[in-house]
Amino acid sequence: MIYLFISSLNWQFKGPDGGDFLWVSGRGCRILISNLYVIYTSSNCGSSWSNTNISNYAPLSVIVGQTRGNVFGHTEYYNTSNYTNWTTLSYPFNAYNYTIGNISDRASDTIFIAADSSSVAKIYRSIDGGLNWQLVSTFNNVSSYVINFRGNHVYYVFYDNTSQSFKIAYSSNLGSSWTIRNSNGLSLSLAFDLDIDPSNPNHVIVLGLNSNSGFFGLFESNNGGNDFSVINNISSGVLFSFDIEFYNSNTIYISSLAFAGIIRGQYNGTTWNFTRVFNQEASSSISIDGSNIYSAILGQGFVFSNDAGNTWNIRNNGLVGHLTPNDINIIVYPPYKSFISNSRSNKLMFINGGGNVFVSDNNNNLIPCSNEFEFGSSVEFAPFSENTILVSGAKLTGFINIENLKRSSNGCSGPYTTLYSPNVILVPGAQDSLVADIQINSNPNNVFMVSNSRILYYSNNGGSTRNVIRNSQYPYFCYSCMDTLFYVDYDSLFVSYNGGQSWSLLLTDNFLTGAFHIEYYRPYVIVVASGNLYKYYNITNLNDSARVSVSQFSYIVDIGITRSGRIFIIGYNNAYVPIIAMISLDGSVQHISNLPGSGFAGHIKVLNNYIWYYDRVGFWVADWTVSEREWEKDISLEYTRNGILFKNYDGSIRIYDIQGRFLFKISGNFLSYSNLKRGIYVVKTDVGTFKIFVK
Repeated sequence: MIYLFISSLNWQFKGPDGGDFLWVSGRGCRILISNLYVIYTSSNCGSSWSNTNISNYAPLSVIVGQTRGNVFGHTEYYNTSNYTNWTTLSYPFNAYNYTIGNISDRASDTIFIAADSSSVAKIYRSIDGGLNWQLVSTFNNVSSYVINFRGNHVYYVFYDNTSQSFKIAYSSNLGSSWTIRNSNGLSLSLAFDLDIDPSNPNHVIVLGLNSNSGFFGLFESNNGGNDFSVINNISSGVLFSFDIEFYNSNTIYISSLAFAGIIRGQYNGTTWNFTRVFNQEASSSISIDGSNIYSAILGQGFVFSNDAGNTWNIRNNGLVGHLTPNDINIIVYPPYKSFISNSRSNKLMFINGGGNVFVSDNNNNLIPCSNEFEFGSSVEFAPFSENTILVSGAKLTGFINIENLKRSSNGCSGPYTTLYSPNVILVPGAQDSLVADIQINSNPNNVFMVSNSRILYYSNNGGSTRNVIRNSQYPYFCYSCMDTLFYVDYDSLFVSYNGGQSWSLLLTDNFLTGAFHIEYYRPYVIVVASGNLYKYYNITNLNDSARVSVSQFSYIVDIGITRSGRIFIIGYNNAYVPIIAMISLDGSVQHISNLPGSGFAGHIKVLNNYIWYYDRVGFWVADWTVSEREWEKDISLEYTRNGILFKNYDGSIRIYDIQGRFLFKISGNFLSYSNLKRGIYVVKTDVGTFKIFVK
């Protein structure tokens, strides 16, 4: 049997703009921003962005100085004077023996690093933007937490192993000499950040976990760290934060994750008062330079104010950095019916870490449909109708009507700034056990939910009420299934042939204990387990089952199946390079190639003729049928019992082995099977090159 290969996959990066960013530093209109996997820079206050292409994962900090910029990693750091060319530099200490306790976050060429090893902390200082370093002090029997400075004044928060308490040290000469303050009232269990009043170096605020309450707290000192008091009139739930910045003596800004925004605190001479000044996204870090305020946010990436926080602008043109999406799914128009057709009205939908919803249009562009659902809720969702999805999370489980998520050529219509819809029907009791997964079949009233406590629920009235099906150990749903539903619970595979109204045990198999993904292509259920293994089961004839190993993979990450039965798998080869392959049911590889992007094999969704692939930064899409369609415009194949007839073609036909060695040339337009052994061959014609697999 001969299969036509895809000669190439033409991947297009679809973004979309925005994402989940964690660290930011700004000076003037020069900005550095990063998350765990990608680092961007802007020279125009965020109006446009360029990728630095620094490949260090999980950077510790980014700093924009007067003359140089820095990206600090765990074992090395990257330095630049023009933000185009970056030099890799080594720390002034052995980064494999020392742990970086903290790096000052002032947007300056002066930088402090506190590095720890065996309860010894060393304080290093650079005054030339990270080119040269000087050891300025050593602290014994301590653990470093926070160091920051303003002008010549430096504060250093550490845990003193001798007294088993947090203390603060102060230097008035850029770290050349230090005084350990009394630190009265500094009741911390963890310290995250501190900042110094730009007009009064004795006024300092420390952000951390209050050891008395166990919640986040602000500790304020007006006498250089000798005595601290807790700022009580801000809710600990609001203060889920790791970054605080002084704007002036009476104004501070706090990046808030739980409160989904930026908090401004203003001192009126007696008390601090706090208000939300930006509430559309969760803010993870903040940087201030003059009247400019920069913030890294979860969802749309970056927000900027040039008027001291009175007005804000989200600027993410070319800024793409979506961390692992909370959920990815397929929307079908009309609901569920086109699963059995090739309608191109089907769309990809995903929710990023900040709760932003995106839907693909008919040109495979991802466009926003809703700004914000709910940060921190581990949102799971399933399409329920044309303009409604079922969402579950830590604080909300129910049906949300997205008014601008409608059937149209653009995927979404109406304004793209809808935050929440008032039409929310809560699922009873869902708040008591968080929903970890949702499945809806072709009857939109039938809803299945798996709680984080591993209880499988079923509702036949759209979620208004629900019943416990069973207490499950490790349930995994078949996401692509409709009325025939499957789920794995430890070593058991269950099936429902009536949309979930009743379930039966199909089989037990120890192989299923390692399952993490299920697909169904009638009559086969395919279960992916650890490593490069999967197993298929014929549900009409269980003897027709086999365990398959795909040798080209060291680890399979995800699998997708087209309606015509094409199977695509993605994962890593033995060199840990992300790859994609089109395979037969028995694991025979028909096409294999490297995946584009950041070097990460994430999710895959096969939608009509397109493969959607998520690489930890954004989405790529490729038309897997394009090579066949382009080739068949010029050549028509006729498969016969003895070979292949190249109809409507009278040019040259040359056959090569898979290593590219020439084997023979065909006289005429007929390729006989008798000339070929089992294997992979390359066919070159005057109009194109393709591959065949002879089995």
